[in-house]
Amino acid sequence: MNVGQKSFVVFVSRFGSSAVGFVAMIYLARNLGSGVLGVYFLIVTVVSWLKLGCDMGIKIYITKRISEGKNKDEFAVAGLILVSAAFFVLSSMVLLFGDQVNQYLGEPLYQYVILILGARVTHMYVGAVASGENLVHLEGLLKLINTVSTRGAQI
Repeated sequence: MNVGQKSFVVFVSRFGSSAVGFVAMIYLARNLGSGVLGVYFLIVTVVSWLKLGCDMGIKIYITKRISEGKNKDEFAVAGLILVSAAFFVLSSMVLLFGDQVNQYLGEPLYQYVILILGARVTHMYVGAVASGENLVHLEGLLKLINTVSTRGAQI
């Protein structure tokens, strides 16, 4: 695939992802109401903050080292170990402080925080490896698939 085709795939994927997200938010806001939607956004915010702890520049490291072309497998495995260790530590902390997380969220939902965090971290890792392999069009498609599947599960 040439650069123009990859760019087009990424553009269409991002546009489609934005469109699906917009329509899903309108649907959820109309059908769930502000109370449930507020809790949802609070969960998304908590997961986003926790994901920062799982990333810590590891995504950039994976992409850069794999794109260099030497020892790709070793860097991919090292990145997976780092991301998995960070996820294990953060999810253990969420489990340990589950009551406080539930109190902050206002609902007993700490298990969903861990589940969503795992999905986001997996998506981050796979996207980083795909970008490192110069498969940015695949990363764009993964973003679209992630958005569609996430919004579909939410609806």
